[in-house]
Amino acid sequence: MSTFWWVIIGVFGGSTLFAVIIAVIFYLRDAKNDKKILSKYYSLKKSSLQEALEYLVHGMEHENLNSRKYREELLDLANNQGMAKAMAELHSHYVSQAALCEKWSRDSNDKDQRQQYAKNALHHKDQAAEWKMKAAQAGDINCIMDYYDFKDYDFKNAAYGEILQALDKAQPVTNYEAGMLNYLRGIAYYRSGDIASAKKIFMSSTFVDKANQSKCMYIQCLLNEFNIIESIRLYSDLESSGWEIPTEIKGTYYYSLAFSYYEGKNGLQKDIKKAYASYKKAVEYGESRAMLPFGKFLLMGEVENVAVSRDYLTANKFICNAERAGNTSAHNILEKYGVDGAIVIPLNDRGVTYHFMDGYVLTAESNIIKWLQLISGLGYKSYEIRDSFSSAYSENITSFNQLIDGIYVLYAYHIALMLQWGVRVLMKFNIDTYDNESILDECADLSLLPRVPQFEQRLQNIDNRALQLNLNTAYVKATRGKWVGGGIGTTISGTIAASIKGSVTAGVMNIGSGILHGIGDSIVKAMNNSEIKKMERDLFENKNTKAEFSEAIRSACFDVGQVIRKIIEQHHRIKLTALKGNIEYQGESLKDYDDRALNSKINNNYSVGKHEYVYALLLEKLRRQPKINDTVNQLYQVTLKRNGSVDVINQYVGDFGLSLNS
Repeated sequence: MSTFWWVIIGVFGGSTLFAVIIAVIFYLRDAKNDKKILSKYYSLKKSSLQEALEYLVHGMEHENLNSRKYREELLDLANNQGMAKAMAELHSHYVSQAALCEKWSRDSNDKDQRQQYAKNALHHKDQAAEWKMKAAQAGDINCIMDYYDFKDYDFKNAAYGEILQALDKAQPVTNYEAGMLNYLRGIAYYRSGDIASAKKIFMSSTFVDKANQSKCMYIQCLLNEFNIIESIRLYSDLESSGWEIPTEIKGTYYYSLAFSYYEGKNGLQKDIKKAYASYKKAVEYGESRAMLPFGKFLLMGEVENVAVSRDYLTANKFICNAERAGNTSAHNILEKYGVDGAIVIPLNDRGVTYHFMDGYVLTAESNIIKWLQLISGLGYKSYEIRDSFSSAYSENITSFNQLIDGIYVLYAYHIALMLQWGVRVLMKFNIDTYDNESILDECADLSLLPRVPQFEQRLQNIDNRALQLNLNTAYVKATRGKWVGGGIGTTISGTIAASIKGSVTAGVMNIGSGILHGIGDSIVKAMNNSEIKKMERDLFENKNTKAEFSEAIRSACFDVGQVIRKIIEQHHRIKLTALKGNIEYQGESLKDYDDRALNSKINNNYSVGKHEYVYALLLEKLRRQPKINDTVNQLYQVTLKRNGSVDVINQYVGDFGLSLNS
């Protein structure tokens, strides 16, 4: 039983003198114990500082060595002997002391004591941080990993020269420490650019605990030396072993593979299809260097006469990501072919010829390719503004009141962004006769409320319930007034106009600070009815509310984009026209049938299983209207029924921005 409990027994047993005697006895016992431990410690210290330290730590953990004396001896070993492990133990000691003080602070009922304990905890944390730094710099392996923030294959703190100096001071005691030291040194060499030294370490590593990690790093070294053949062999061995190769290593590997296939270098034959597949895998694993070449594949549709399926939106995203990663070529592409990050002019505007089954050939001429890239860029910008709106919504709209009173301002502001961008797109096409207001005048109804029907219905539910309770909210009526009609500064068209002129951002809403203010008369009714308030809160917190408003801004921006498209179509020969080609079936020219007759023939002949004829009829329909999802999906299904290849259909779907049903 501890001294503390004997004192308690003595005090509550009525004998203070007895308690004092017990306390003295146990104090003398503890002092004798400390003396015994320290005596052996001093003896060991003469022959081996390492053994002395280990005994000191054992005495603290298992034999109740006095904490103050323990700390004093550690400080002596750290300051006077320069022992890295003593510094590491001081770090651990102060971490423990900080945790104790935090616990006492939480448990204490005395305010002054709580504050003092909290203050002591901060002091101990400062001491712990200082000793961790000193231990790391003195060569303690665990503190090196902690202080420089080591994570498997890298140090987040990129002071590699300093890390190597610290590692050179390390004195490993166990085989594990020796192996870990060598592995860390290899990582630091690799990250600092000394590939030869890193390769030497990882190639000869016998450290079992990091065997696969060392193989991965050895592969990295080989890739840096463009030794692709050996890299492929080692990578395949790792894959077949079932060990999960880290994402970063996969990305680097597939990027190097793609580059070598594309260039026909480093022991690999030139193979554009394999290069494309490898670039695709590289970007899936987050390799930033692969984003531009893969984006160009998706944007151009073919490389060196090898066709791949286009994906305009994904290509645009990857090229923008490459620019953000500092890729100058990506920046130049966006400058030359795009407007504010959205690509509206094709990198490759050559016509594309599609070879279907039965010898049918259809060609999308250059003007169609230009049109497809234009509408893709308009769509990309719509999604980009939607994402901007979604972020601004999260920052600015934090309650039902702000939603009702401020959402139309946020909505109008982002439509104004689309209009301003649209003017710059027109200028890119040398059309300078339109400004924001004139584009707005040609837009269809951009009212907000009709674009959020689910929200409107829920708002109507609140109005209906309020009416039953003899309350007057009339939210739907009020929002129709502000979210639909015209009028400067108070309604959608007026607020968009104000946004264009800058008065929204200057006087109505500060997007950057997340504050809505000065937006006119409030729609929200002041009331204390708890049921109505709960309905309002539930509507605001419903995850579908934000999603519906985000989709509303995307659809509105898409409508603005259609006006911009039509203006460009009027000034240039950039439009969606019929595909070039002649579809005949057994000598019968299918172009002579009108659309009604053609659709009837497709349905009737499909019902009796004349799939070869239906295939030709669908191609004629596709020739006339090249961008209809249903037609492509029907063609896909008929091709499968005929056991034909769908490769050309997949290519067509990508080129025209269509989608196949699952």
